[in-house]
Amino acid sequence: NTDGFLAFIPANGTDPTWFAYQGGIGSDQTTAAAYSGTGELFAGGITHSSGWVSGGFKTEWVKSSTDTFGFVEKWAPPVPPSITQDLTDVSVMDGETAIFSLAATGSSPLWYLWYWNGLLYETTSSGSFSFAADMSMNGGSLSCVVSNLIGTARSSTATLTVTNIPPSITANPTNLTVMEGATVSFTVAATGSAPLYYNWTRDGAVISGATNATYGFTSLLVDNGAEFACSVSNLSGSVTSATALLTVTN
Repeated sequence: NTDGFLAFIPANGTDPTWFAYQGGIGSDQTTAAAYSGTGELFAGGITHSSGWVSGGFKTEWVKSSTDTFGFVEKWAPPVPPSITQDLTDVSVMDGETAIFSLAATGSSPLWYLWYWNGLLYETTSSGSFSFAADMSMNGGSLSCVVSNLIGTARSSTATLTVTNIPPSITANPTNLTVMEGATVSFTVAATGSAPLYYNWTRDGAVISGATNATYGFTSLLVDNGAEFACSVSNLSGSVTSATALLTVTN
């Protein structure tokens, strides 16, 4: 048995009209192609399997309640990518997530090639790209090339601005009582954009070389009653810890 069909395809681009078909109970699907008066290409056929028809054909007709289904699909030529919403500049604080996004149209699949400072960084399947920003990225540029099987489209270049986070003391040095000759260790904890700079003071005077988060030395009786504090700074400012008192006994 043989399946076959005849359809009229209007020049105005509306749905085709079936004129005739025939089908055998035990036969498989058959397909054919035809052009409309405007040069549009249609593929069509009939089948005994409704599941096969519903697997992707957008226009279909039931020709028999028991065995035969007709279908016609208009073929659309592939469309190259086109960017409809471009990248824009992004500003974030140090350590925050920077999110760049654009929108594009075109035949699937679309690939998004992301370029950081002119060098290919990553390829994704969506128009959104995010990463954790740090101060080394300040002033960097990001662009995207959207590609499919028949063409490409390039976005504009967007700039990333990363702002320093000022330092903040999270743990102050604490008062200490030690015996003469014991090791003394004062510690401060702070957050903020790197690099962080530490400067310890004794009774308000800067201690030469004491530039770490911890300051230690061997105690003497003359150190009894001395007060120690630490100033923490970065490019955005500075903050000074509370004062810690040292008591030395013999």
